[in-house]
Amino acid sequence: NGNIGSFTATNATSSPVVGTITVTPTANGCVGPTGQYTITVNPTPSVNAVSNQTLCSGANTSALNFTGSSSALTYNWTNTNTSIGLGAAGSGNIASFVATNAGATPQVASITVSPTENGCIGASQIFTITVNPIPTVNSILDETLCAGTNTTAINFTGSSASTTYDWTNTNTTIGLGASGTGNIQSFVATNATANPISGTITVTPTENGCVGSTKSAVITVNPLPTGTISGTTAVCLGAADPTITFTGSNGVAPYTFTYNVNNTGNQTITSVGNTATISVPTVLAGVFNVNLVSVQDASVTGCVQSQAGVATITVNALPVVFAGNDFSICESDQAILTASGANTYVWDPAVVNGVAFTPASSGTYSVTGTDANGCVNTDDVVITIELAPVVSFFGDNLAGCAPLTVTFTNTTPGALSNCIWTLENGTTLNGCGSVTTTFNTPGTFDVTLTTTSATGCTASATYTDYIYVEADPIASFSPSSSSVSNFEPVVTFDNTSTGAVNYDWNFGDGSQTNNEVSPTYTFPEGQSGTYEVELIAYSALGCTDTAYTTIRLTEELIFYVPNSFTPDFDDYNPTFQPVFTSGYDPYDFTLLIFDRWGEIIFESHNAAIGWDGTYGGELTQDGTYTWKIEFKVTENDERKVVYGHVNLLR
Repeated sequence: NGNIGSFTATNATSSPVVGTITVTPTANGCVGPTGQYTITVNPTPSVNAVSNQTLCSGANTSALNFTGSSSALTYNWTNTNTSIGLGAAGSGNIASFVATNAGATPQVASITVSPTENGCIGASQIFTITVNPIPTVNSILDETLCAGTNTTAINFTGSSASTTYDWTNTNTTIGLGASGTGNIQSFVATNATANPISGTITVTPTENGCVGSTKSAVITVNPLPTGTISGTTAVCLGAADPTITFTGSNGVAPYTFTYNVNNTGNQTITSVGNTATISVPTVLAGVFNVNLVSVQDASVTGCVQSQAGVATITVNALPVVFAGNDFSICESDQAILTASGANTYVWDPAVVNGVAFTPASSGTYSVTGTDANGCVNTDDVVITIELAPVVSFFGDNLAGCAPLTVTFTNTTPGALSNCIWTLENGTTLNGCGSVTTTFNTPGTFDVTLTTTSATGCTASATYTDYIYVEADPIASFSPSSSSVSNFEPVVTFDNTSTGAVNYDWNFGDGSQTNNEVSPTYTFPEGQSGTYEVELIAYSALGCTDTAYTTIRLTEELIFYVPNSFTPDFDDYNPTFQPVFTSGYDPYDFTLLIFDRWGEIIFESHNAAIGWDGTYGGELTQDGTYTWKIEFKVTENDERKVVYGHVNLLR
């Protein structure tokens, strides 16, 4: 009832809320017509909280896209510090921008954002943007030093006392680690190489998470120079002065070397290039130690390093060489030269120490002796050669057949005390006049005569193949047949002799000798018998050999027996008589005639007497009669018996 007083409108939703108010008037119990009106309550807009940002100068901020209780909200914002790179006020979202800080301390800006919708202004949100400055580091100095020395401590400074520093090292071999934080304390520089090495130290400043620009410095570590000494040697007294060489390395030339001899008084010498040399005189024998003490190079740091090197020079005394006493020998005799006082020896003229040799002539022999240290000295010896006689001889009969007797005559001039003849056949003869010997075997023979002079020197001469004893030829031959018929007595002789040049043939039949090599000879026809054939073979010097063989001429058995005869008292064919021409023994002959009953009717022991056809003084009848002949063959004493028939006709 009554009026509606003032009230606080509320809206718990995110959209406008509309309320309708209906008013009914009443008076005196009377109700009048109603009336209506509306009350619209819009929601209060709100903006979501915005995160604070902290970043480094020069970095891009995050874009600020405001959100709230409604997508229809509008936003207004204000900025308390425009030095960060953002204006003093604006509406809508704040795009990303480059944060700035030109000072040395952090810059903080408060941003207030207010939401508005339907004329309603919501509660503001405040957030901050903090822009930290970029820290800086002051420059650091390069440093060059020698290996083994302490570096200078590196204390970093920059734009703020609260800045922290991180550093890196590109080369840990200089003696510093690869990285670290804070200042770098002094450390011992190292260099294990032969050349300068460098490490680049890069420092990075950091403050409030902001990293500043780096600064770099180079630490160069020069190597310690190294010196060597060479020339350790041994020389002989009076030799050329040996040279000692100092050599520098691992540094900058020229080098200065400090040294002493036998630890007496240090001296210095500067190299030309990398090396320096000194000479040690060899006027006295002894041992000299040259000690290297230190070496310094010519770098800006002048690095020095102690050294422990030594070169020893030994000056050796010369050997006392003795070649031996002078002496004499006979010509062609051997001499032995043996020197002493050293280890090895070389002779001039060239001979071998301690080995026999034959001097070509009298003369002086020089020896150079070398001892175990290689030192040499010389000495001389004279050899005198007594000439030997020139041996000569001759023989009176130098070639012939065995046995060959030869007399050798010595023609060597001068007085001789002994003469020995050595013959290749094994015979040895003595005598300085003439000697005689006989060679019984064929061959060629050397003859050597060795003479000894009255002073004992010997000489010899050998006449090679001086005596020639020719070997006898070997006579031999073979006949084409050793037995031939006396009706064809031809024989060919094949001469197989060796070592012969001429021949004499004697055929044993009284004919003249034949000189052909292989003759063909005809013996006397019709004469049987045995002939001794002789062959005499002659060598070039007339040495001979004889061969023999026997040729038999055999008598052929030839006879004829007629088969008929006519004992009819005329002069034609009156008797039966076998005709024996040759080849039988007439003293061993029997002829028998048999009649048909086998009775002997005729007998004869003379081949010249035949059967006249009678028996008992009377003629026998015509007919066929059997005959038998027994005889001995002269060729081989064979007995033969032959039979046959004969016809008796009148």
